Amino acid sequence: SSGYRGMHITRGRLTSLTKKLMIAKR
Repeated sequence: SSGYRGMHITRGRLTSLTKKLMIAKR
């Protein structure tokens, strides 16, 4: 369970970072 939770958080963080990058690129 712990591993799954950690992976889920990492995925969310990655999405946030990508979104920020996209906005910054604009």
